[in-house]
Amino acid sequence: MPLMSGKEALMETLISEKVEYVFGNPGSTEAVFMEGLYNRPEIQYILGLHETVAMGMAEGYAWASGKPGVVNVHALPGLANALSVLYNAQKADIGLVVTAGQQDTRLMQREPGLSGDLLQMARPFTKWSTEVYHAADIPLVMHRAFKVANQPPTGPVFVSLPQDVLEQREEVETTPPSHAYPPFSPDPEAIDRAAELLARAKRPALFVGFRLSRCDALKEAAQLAEMVGARVYENTVRPEAAFPTNHPLFVGGVSTDSSDAPDIFQDVDVILAVGANFVAQLFYLPKPLINPNTRVIHMDIDPWEIGKNQSTQVGIVGDIKEGLQALTEALRKRMSPEAKRVARARAKEIGEETKKRREVLWERAQHNWDRTPISDTRLMVELRECLEPGTIIVDGSVTASRALRDYFDFSEPKSYLSFRDDDGSLGDSLPMALGVKLAQPDRPVVGIVGDGTSLYSIQALWTAAHYDIPVPIIICSNATYRILKINAVRVMGQKVKDRLHSLDFFDPPIDFARLAQGFGIHGEQVRDPKDLRPALEKALHLGKPALVDVIIEGGI
Repeated sequence: MPLMSGKEALMETLISEKVEYVFGNPGSTEAVFMEGLYNRPEIQYILGLHETVAMGMAEGYAWASGKPGVVNVHALPGLANALSVLYNAQKADIGLVVTAGQQDTRLMQREPGLSGDLLQMARPFTKWSTEVYHAADIPLVMHRAFKVANQPPTGPVFVSLPQDVLEQREEVETTPPSHAYPPFSPDPEAIDRAAELLARAKRPALFVGFRLSRCDALKEAAQLAEMVGARVYENTVRPEAAFPTNHPLFVGGVSTDSSDAPDIFQDVDVILAVGANFVAQLFYLPKPLINPNTRVIHMDIDPWEIGKNQSTQVGIVGDIKEGLQALTEALRKRMSPEAKRVARARAKEIGEETKKRREVLWERAQHNWDRTPISDTRLMVELRECLEPGTIIVDGSVTASRALRDYFDFSEPKSYLSFRDDDGSLGDSLPMALGVKLAQPDRPVVGIVGDGTSLYSIQALWTAAHYDIPVPIIICSNATYRILKINAVRVMGQKVKDRLHSLDFFDPPIDFARLAQGFGIHGEQVRDPKDLRPALEKALHLGKPALVDVIIEGGI
């Protein structure tokens, strides 16, 4: 076995895992790590000016590449700053390998500065957390970290790297990566039981989630919905498109903790939840979302989610793509000719309803077309018409996100990425767009970000300029934390509507165009609706990082 230092073993392991980028914000405890990187030009270090920036870029890169994103942060304070995005990555099943420089182990009993129990801090938000004690263990530990991060259900892991361990010289066995294989095939008996329920359903529905998209199963979900004539719902807020949004059976998002949500599912007799956290709620509802008489089938690669919050008659664990194919084939054999005829008629009726709803949406956009401040509907329509085919949208627009989803069509996997604002933290969407672009350099990427959430990580504009990452960022500026106002009214009623001025930030106003220019990129502010299209087209075709600050309506 060769004699090498811990930092050399670490770099050899990262290269064997085909790591292209390390995203980070270093400190003194990362000096040894940085020295190791200096000697390995195969890996590019991408500097973020805050841990939220580094973590968000790694999230976007991991999602778009299908490989774990690698992050290096600074001891206990750096890990603490990273925790909000680490939480988001856990909730959205984003595979990350997060490392932090720990103080020299020979000092730990003296409680040196910046030290602390990093593992205890990271464990609630990771699949696995560990600290390396010997240089010889680095290949074993790091290969395991990549395997665990990338093994479905994917998610973040954490490795603490003490300075003295990286400096140690030991005989090190360099081993190849460990491969994580796809999820196993679903149980045939469970598939048959699910097919039996769906074949008899009179008012079936699908509730889809982001793990369906991760399994590249959008086409299979559409085929099954067509076969049984089912309305297709998703949670109003989701990390990515989980069903072709232009499909006639897709009826849109449901806020599963709104007071009227139980009425939506009241008459459903069989519901198939696929790849979804079913049911996830932000607010308490006294009335159950699902009628007790409704039969529930839940298919997922994550066994933890099945039956967690909702009683399930049939739970199907395994690969979603394969599971939907098997379920569709079982239904094809089980459904009678009459049942198939009724399903087709039901699908046609749903399609007509969907068409009418979309006509209303376009009428609404035209009605608000010349409004000032600019309507979010016009912003999304104008942007849609400017984009090239195949553009990836990274959405952090928060309250404008509803308009985005109404006026954009996402029919392919890896076309839409959002943060989890139903149970996640603000701030990672702007840097996520940069990470997506690094992973997909040949596809256009656009970030659409709320003004409030952008301020958690506005430093990402410097990173975009420094590394020349050509992502246009559209800021939806309403000068308030509008989502907080909406939720406050929702919880406490209209009486608080006029008491929420502390959530505004228009005095003094924030000029995001000038901020962008200060960070070294093109910035332009738009107030007049007629100036919107030219500003968007300029930013989209600049071939450089750019920002358009669009002043939009912000009332509740």
